[in-house]
Amino acid sequence: MDKDNKNTSATKKSILSKVIIGLAGTIALAIIIFVCYVLHLLSLPRRDLDGNTVPSFDPVETTTEEEDTSGLEDLPVVTAPSTNPGETIEQTTVTHRDEKGVYNIILLGADKVSGYLTDSMIVVTINQNDNSIKMTSFMRDMWVSIPGKSPNRLNTVYQKGGRDLLFQVYREHFGIELHGYVLVDYSSLADVVDALGGVEIYVSKRIADFLNTSNYIPKEYCTLIPGATQTLNGAQVVGYCRQRQLGNGVEANDFARTQRQREVLNAIYEKFRNKSLVELLGVMEKVLPLVLTDMSSAEMIDIATKAITAGLGDIEQMRIPINGTYADYTYKENVDDIGKRVMKIDFEANAKALHDFLFGSDEVSEEPTAAGN
Repeated sequence: MDKDNKNTSATKKSILSKVIIGLAGTIALAIIIFVCYVLHLLSLPRRDLDGNTVPSFDPVETTTEEEDTSGLEDLPVVTAPSTNPGETIEQTTVTHRDEKGVYNIILLGADKVSGYLTDSMIVVTINQNDNSIKMTSFMRDMWVSIPGKSPNRLNTVYQKGGRDLLFQVYREHFGIELHGYVLVDYSSLADVVDALGGVEIYVSKRIADFLNTSNYIPKEYCTLIPGATQTLNGAQVVGYCRQRQLGNGVEANDFARTQRQREVLNAIYEKFRNKSLVELLGVMEKVLPLVLTDMSSAEMIDIATKAITAGLGDIEQMRIPINGTYADYTYKENVDDIGKRVMKIDFEANAKALHDFLFGSDEVSEEPTAAGN
């Protein structure tokens, strides 16, 4: 009897061992397949803003969109010396701050029609030190000094010199390091939103009525419901992000537009985090070829891991410039120039506010860098 019991026990252990080995092998195989699939997604060919498949994108200076000059007569005029146009920016110093465990990725929205101006610039900050994710939008009309170029608006920097020049300008004017960028044109943004199945956004009656009667949302099926939270498709989101004729009742025009852009990014983030892993993989296969980035596959996986580690809570938001630190001007190359709207910024005050938002109010390291003011 004892011998039979021992044989039965040995048989059970043998079966259990085989089951465990089989499960371990299945799990290992699933992990290998998952990793290979993710690497496949990250290696999918990307395209430039003309639709050409390219490994990277570094734009050259092109003709920009026609300037909107309405309302310029109401702004103070800054006239550049005719012998040296554009040299009107006084130099100051901005404290530089960069901390271990804090990663800044800039999201750029561009449009081929405008000559690849980055009219949407939002820095997403993953802070592993306090387990937070923060989002800071930068106004496109801020007047900045551009190394090797004449001063111009912030949204022209990427167009004029690509990634490296953009990173340098942010370092010198705002005192932060950018660790990577992701660029999407507005037509691709529509595809990204549609791949997610749309996003939930509250649209006021005033904004909906305007968009429904303008060319920002040209298709009949894109009609918005006034004063309601609704699922916006890609075309609706693009129109919602781009219009700057109307404010939101609190902020006006371009300020309200940057707020709407942050709302859309937050809605996209919410949609991503509420999807299952299988659903996310399907979305990634559609989305990744639509974006351009300087990050390698390994870097993208690393950043995604850091974001997950930092937590999936609410995203804190900020806008640069902060209130009380800027003035609107009409900039003219000479007395005969029609002029363009620009924002003269107190970069020192904005850099300090940005650092407090991203890192906390206690200064960790100081390294002065030049900036235009």
